[in-house]
Formats: sequence, C-alpha cells, structure tokens
Amino acid sequence: MLYFMKKQKYLILLIVLVVLSLLFKLFWLALYIFILGLLYIIWKLVIAKTTSPTLLGILKNTGLILGVLIVSGFLKVFIADVYRIPSDSMEETLFPKDIILVNKLAYGPRVPQSYKEVPWINLASLLLKNTQKEKKPYKRLQGVTEVKHNDVLVFLLREGFSVVKRCIALGGDTVELKNGEVYVNNLWAKNRPLVRERFRIQFKSYTQIYEDLDELDIAPRIDLSTRSDDTVVLELTEQQYTSFKNLDNIVSINKDGTSLVDGILIFKSDDHKDWHPDNFGPITVPHKGMTVPLNRETIPIYRFILDADEPVDFKIDKHGNAIINGTKADNYTFTKDYLFLMGDNRKASFDSRFLGFIDKNKVIGKVERVIFSKYQDTFHWNRLFKKVD
Repeated sequence: MLYFMKKQKYLILLIVLVVLSLLFKLFWLALYIFILGLLYIIWKLVIAKTTSPTLLGILKNTGLILGVLIVSGFLKVFIADVYRIPSDSMEETLFPKDIILVNKLAYGPRVPQSYKEVPWINLASLLLKNTQKEKKPYKRLQGVTEVKHNDVLVFLLREGFSVVKRCIALGGDTVELKNGEVYVNNLWAKNRPLVRERFRIQFKSYTQIYEDLDELDIAPRIDLSTRSDDTVVLELTEQQYTSFKNLDNIVSINKDGTSLVDGILIFKSDDHKDWHPDNFGPITVPHKGMTVPLNRETIPIYRFILDADEPVDFKIDKHGNAIINGTKADNYTFTKDYLFLMGDNRKASFDSRFLGFIDKNKVIGKVERVIFSKYQDTFHWNRLFKKVD
C-alpha cells in the first residue's frame, strides 16, 4: 500500500484536490483537475510503452514543459495572481510598489474572453493582427465566498489597468458621508485602524513637530503647501492622531476638509450643489432587480452606470428626462450588482466618490497578503507575507 502511494503520489494528490473542490461546490475546478489527472495517466501510459530512448526523452521533456505551462497558466487565470500597487490611495494598509497576492478563487474567477487574456498563449498576439472586437460581459465561475464589507479587493478600472480599494457598501446599502465619516445603512462605519485622514494642526514650534514625530515613530505625509507660521496639515491614522493630539507643542488639531484628489463628486447635481466628497448622501447602491425612479434627483446618481455598465442605450434629453432605448423612462430595474469602494487614504483616493458605483463583475479578486514591500527605498521585513485586512 505504501509502495503504491509512493509511486502514485501525484495521482493521489489530484484525487484529494478533486474531493476538496467538490466539498466547496467548485465543480468547474473539480472537472479541470479530473481532466488534468486523465492527461497525466495517458502521458504515463505512453511513456511506459515507449522503447526508443530518444523518443522517450522527447516525450518526458515535452510533457514536463507542457505540464508546467498549463498548470502555471491555470493558476494565474483562475486561482491567484500578483499585482503591484501603483499609488498611495491605500496607505497605511498598502504602500506604493507593494507586491500583493490576489485570491481570484475567493469570489470566483472571471473566464477569459479571448486568447489575449491567457498566459503564454497571449504571446501569439505579438504575431497576429490586432483586431478589436466588442467584448461581452465576463462570465464568473463559482467562488468560495461573496464580497463582504471591508474586503480589500482588486477591480478592473479600464482595459489593462487594475485598482485596489476597500469595499464600503454592497448592493442595497445606503451610503452617506458626514464631515468625512462614513455611514452605511444609517450606522457609523468605524474607520479601520490604518485609514488616513487629514488634520490641520496649529503648533508652537514647527521644529518640535518633527522631533515629536520621531519620538512617537510616526511617519505621516506632511502637506508643505499648507504650512504657515503656526499651522500645517498632516495625514494621520486614528492611532497616530490619538498619540499626537495631547502633546505640549500642539495648540489645536482639527480635521481638514481639503482633498488631494483632482476631481468632482460624481453624484453632485443642481439639487445637491452643496454635496462634497466628504459630505453627501444618503445614496443607495444598486443591485440586480432593484428598481429606482428616474427623476432630476436620482438621474445624477445613476446616470454613469446606466450609460457605461447597464445593457441599455441611455441618454438625457434637453428637458432632463431619461431616455432608455429611445423611449422616455420614469424608472429602471438594474440588471447587475454594484459596490461602493473607497481607499484607506481617503484624501488621496480616486474612488467611488469620483468613479461612481463599481460593477461587481469587474472585481478580479480579494487581496490576501503583501508579498514584498519596499516603501521609500527601504525593505520592510515586518510586512513580508503580511495578511491584509
């Protein structure tokens, strides 16, 4: 028995993986592993019947190379992938240039629409003529779980450009911001420990501020453009703010409403001219099957996803009426689920406040771990394989 298990260890591993996939109701994964095991058995049988040493060597090497390409390509498309953080919008959770591990299996992987999205095979696009075809909505395979509040995830902003944000609200939730504080379904969504806010600080000595920061081991972003003789704006987490506010050098410390993002709140309208990225709402995140009236108050909230994501021809006539597929519409029933996403570095994050609701189908996967972190040219050992939450 032990001899058999030793000789057939890879086959036994495949059987175990098939059983685990079935237990998690990942039938597509079980089918793939079964086919892979079948090909492995056929390859072993062919090798066993081959007598020519030359042909045997070719079969073994070819099988090994193809096996590595198939398995690695499958893992990258359907199981997990690595991404590089392009900006500071998720500081202090994720830093620019961090290499992160993204779990595609969590929410279910998206099925590639063309060979250009398949590793190794996409190299053929360098030789073939590039023809642009209209893409259909992605089909998503069964995953292990669903997107939840506060998940950190990667989504496709546009072709070839992925973004990392935190999920603040799901379809059906109401979102409201009051002085930078987030409320979901009328309940205060307590800031995550590493969420950054901007604070305007009045001080006695500017030099002493740097000494205080060093002593407390705090490395905030200092907006030097805001500095005057006795004030400056710092970006601090809640913990850093708590440590900093009672220092003798501090005269006063208050939240600062200015933003580093060059953008206008996407939900702003003539009826809500006072809405601001830190003060707006409540608005409802749409979900599949949800019907909303279309009027001068709701059209500014939903017009962008009606135009870009929903499968309709949407226009607004000169009177401000919604025109869907050539006909005036007083209401609309959504066909997709949407999310409201924000960055942890709130004042420097270009997120759902400026992009609008994000089509859930654009989500690529859940961020699980930081694999490598070299922030400000310093390697951070304490962040090596750190879990992201």
